[in-house]
Amino acid sequence: MAFEGPWWIWIGGAVGVIYITAALLLAPKLGAASFIVAVIAGQMAASTAIDHFALMSFAHWPITTVRFAGLVLIIAGLVVTQWSNSIARPSAQLDLNSTEKGNGK
Repeated sequence: MAFEGPWWIWIGGAVGVIYITAALLLAPKLGAASFIVAVIAGQMAASTAIDHFALMSFAHWPITTVRFAGLVLIIAGLVVTQWSNSIARPSAQLDLNSTEKGNGK
């Protein structure tokens, strides 16, 4: 019974491992907000491609100008989030790796 169904049903496990590994490696570097926005942008891009090409027995929903604009806005949100992280003042960020005890700096 485990081998019944389409071949792509097994991709979920591998993609899950990749997602967890990426979350562990990238979230501390990107920050929580930027990482989640990147995940959402990736999911929207993948789901738009699945809909457009009617992959995995999904109904065909072609990419329209409005759907493409929505995807572009999500990606623009990712860019703005990353840009805002890069211009943030270092003094405004909390240093959790401080070796001095009792000192918040």
